[in-house]
Amino acid sequence: RAYQVLWPGLTYSVRAWFQLSGGLLTRYTDNGQSADTLELRPFAGVQFLVANTMKWNFYNATRYEFRDTEDLTTHEWTGYGRLRSRFGIKIPLTAREQAWQSKTWYALAEVEPCYRFDDDTIDPLFVRGGIGRVLSDRIRLELVYSAQFTRSNEGPLQYSNNIFQLNIKLGLGKGI
Repeated sequence: RAYQVLWPGLTYSVRAWFQLSGGLLTRYTDNGQSADTLELRPFAGVQFLVANTMKWNFYNATRYEFRDTEDLTTHEWTGYGRLRSRFGIKIPLTAREQAWQSKTWYALAEVEPCYRFDDDTIDPLFVRGGIGRVLSDRIRLELVYSAQFTRSNEGPLQYSNNIFQLNIKLGLGKGI
């Protein structure tokens, strides 16, 4: 089992179509039969959004992150850098006039390859789908399922994991 928190995390909108982001993801993994791990994952990135009249949100979020992991039995740290590029779409499940208003729903789909600099490979690859709810102009909830594909022993990508996430998004300075 893994538990993670993204704190602090910040997204800044430079323009309506361009955002900057950065933060620190902290992850504790209870590995059962092997050593538990603590991972610190600082990141920085950009997000591009495509405007359209359908009010569908097309986007690409690309970020560099450094994965630094401690084996909690030996207290040894290992680290490597990777580039993640998430391509996605969010589609309102309501009439176009009501899209992205309070108390409306939306669907989302994403694909995210991760390029590892240490292995010169794509590993892992995530394929996601989910549903979101706009609670207000400043609060959104998302329930997301991810299928994870990884490599073992330099082989091809193979299905390896299910991930379920509950995302709580808060807009502090203005609406999301």
